[in-house]
Amino acid sequence: MSHFIAARNAIKVLPVLAAAMAFGVVLPAQSVGAAGFTTTSIVAPISQTIKPSQPDLTVSAAVVTTSYPWNGYTVYISTLTIYVRNIGKATSSPTDVLVQRTGASDLRYAVPSLSNTDWYAYKIDGGEVYGCTAFVVRVDPGNLNSESNEYNNTYSFSWGC
Repeated sequence: MSHFIAARNAIKVLPVLAAAMAFGVVLPAQSVGAAGFTTTSIVAPISQTIKPSQPDLTVSAAVVTTSYPWNGYTVYISTLTIYVRNIGKATSSPTDVLVQRTGASDLRYAVPSLSNTDWYAYKIDGGEVYGCTAFVVRVDPGNLNSESNEYNNTYSFSWGC
């Protein structure tokens, strides 16, 4: 008996379903902007620009001073070590590092191509580091590399003051 009740209910619903299907076929669907309907709440906001992978060269330096007695004097020998590192997500192109010092001529050293996480070190020994000296060390001073962060290419410090 319950099968007959279910069949009668299904037969009653059938015309409603047919009408709904016919209504969808007869009326063409309108695009979102049609008939004056506009909204901006559907569009998801973009919080930042997605950049392709780029290198990011950084520079730092350290001075190590050693002393030893010689003919009744104390002799100080200093070594400046410059570290260039790529902390970006892509390999850098070859470039250079510029060392500017007070009271001395500028020094420039070649920097090879560095893959991400690679680093390179330069040592400047003895006579090139003396007295009270202010240093400004810049990697990629000619902007040969398009980097993800151009603001970490300079390192400044004083030695012997």
